[in-house]
Amino acid sequence: MSHPSSSETLSDGLFGYDTDVRKARGENLREDVQDWLGNVGPGGEQRVLDPGYGRDAPVVPLATRIKAVTAATGLPVALLDTGPAPYRMRGLTNLVGGLVRYTGIEARYPDGRDVAMRWPIPSDEPPATEETRQAAESCPLFTDGLLIVDGTQVPATVYRPVRSGAVPTWVAEVGGWYVSVRGTTYDGTRVRLVGADRKPGPGHPRRTGAT
Repeated sequence: MSHPSSSETLSDGLFGYDTDVRKARGENLREDVQDWLGNVGPGGEQRVLDPGYGRDAPVVPLATRIKAVTAATGLPVALLDTGPAPYRMRGLTNLVGGLVRYTGIEARYPDGRDVAMRWPIPSDEPPATEETRQAAESCPLFTDGLLIVDGTQVPATVYRPVRSGAVPTWVAEVGGWYVSVRGTTYDGTRVRLVGADRKPGPGHPRRTGAT
């Protein structure tokens, strides 16, 4: 790994990002910009999984968008149960068995909230467990909460914002899947699941550049 310059080190110390993380975030932003401007990869393949996302995208019914995203990823989707449709649904990926596979779907909303449903991987925030409840008693960074998923109250761990950190995130375990809501939300936020009756596991291998 390359060593950052003194100016990079100062910046990293202030904002809590190392050089590799900042580079990765820059690449993600660049990919989002490319998706927004063109939606088409170098070989002419469709890069965006959600047919309703993009500057020139047509108006597509939410049910059609969900069907397209779940068919491409092989995974279920979580949505807010109230309010407008998400402005974008994107696939989350990870390296599984030597292949980059879809491991979740994230729905982004105009009010800044994100709702994700993921196959758990070790780097995920854990949902509500006895260990997190015990830790919450002595740690101010997270606490107990709940989500209402398909009409049922589900215990969740609430990850609070920290200095230079992310907005609060509610994380719950539902049928072996991790469901999370991030952003300006509250205990009892209602979520509905589509296709969550399948056994938890990774989805399809990712096509080059498709998000």
